[in-house]
Amino acid sequence: VCLSVAEGDSALEGGEQLSEPCVSGTVQVPPDGNPLILLAEHQTTGGYKVPGVVIQADLWKVGQMKPGDKLQFEPTTEQQAVEALQLMTQQACEMVPGSPLKFKLPSPLLERPLFSSDSSPQRVHLSSRASYQPIPVNPARSFKLRPRVGQARRQIDLNADCGEGFDDAGLLEFVTSVNIACGAHAGTPGSIAEVVELAAARNAAIGAHVSFDDRENFGRTKLDTPPKELKDQVLWQASAIEGLCRSAGTRVRYIKPHGALYHVTMEGGEQGRAVWEAAQVLQLPLLLMPRSGWATYGEGFAERAYDGDNLRPREKEGAVIHDPVEAGKQAVKLSSEGSVHSICVHGDSPNAVPVAEAVRAALEEAGYAIQSFSVI
Repeated sequence: VCLSVAEGDSALEGGEQLSEPCVSGTVQVPPDGNPLILLAEHQTTGGYKVPGVVIQADLWKVGQMKPGDKLQFEPTTEQQAVEALQLMTQQACEMVPGSPLKFKLPSPLLERPLFSSDSSPQRVHLSSRASYQPIPVNPARSFKLRPRVGQARRQIDLNADCGEGFDDAGLLEFVTSVNIACGAHAGTPGSIAEVVELAAARNAAIGAHVSFDDRENFGRTKLDTPPKELKDQVLWQASAIEGLCRSAGTRVRYIKPHGALYHVTMEGGEQGRAVWEAAQVLQLPLLLMPRSGWATYGEGFAERAYDGDNLRPREKEGAVIHDPVEAGKQAVKLSSEGSVHSICVHGDSPNAVPVAEAVRAALEEAGYAIQSFSVI
């Protein structure tokens, strides 16, 4: 949001300026102090002061917010506002009256459908695609990690991977966010919808647990998927679960990659950037370990051993902490770091529910309030 409030402004009163047409995203503040974001072009300001204009946001999602939902304004500079306007102008296409609309349809090349029970690949032969060119970073759209400060240092989220065929109902007794499989490594439309409905009933935040298209290895094998194709797959997965969320009266609030794709994203590179780009297209934050430059929210792992700042590879001895008490101790230690917003418990562990219960108990005993990090 580009703010323009003059220093020393007095209390806002109606009628201080003439009503005038405004653009989508205009912020006005009536006398009751509750700011309004005008979503339609050429509305009038109603005579109230305009302290700012939202220059980058998914205004459709803003319009779908429910009472009690929160959003955060991030001030930007006049230069960034000008650059954002120039970018939108470049992307705009002037239409001549009477000319037909032209649409460029996507043509994703998928080796097999995500929800196919047939393990044999189904190839689609398409014309060659242009070489993959990453989109430029737009600073006005960035999702910068903001460490917990003040009272937020005593609040922490507890998340679990769900929709993978384990005890999701049991986990939802203790966690406040769930990363739901999107069909690429586990789940079917029916089973995913069931978990979405469970999460909605428990008022748990929902994240899209996107993965390499790799059901055979549970998404834990790195594939050489071309970046453009990987971006398409991530968009498809996250968009599919968003549809199921809307049906249940909720929505996807963030993206957390699964398994090998998580590590690929942490490493950076073209595949990692493809995941980040998909998140930018959907305007969803990424949940990753805080050392990632693409993390909006930092994640710590209660039942995984660390080697320095990295997770110990699963094939090494002691990589997984099975003792619920030890997992609880590690969760408390990780929660003391301001850059960590959420503690993860893996839902596919044999004792996942007892671990989640012990971790929550340890955090509450240490004085932490358990609540979702992703309320926007």
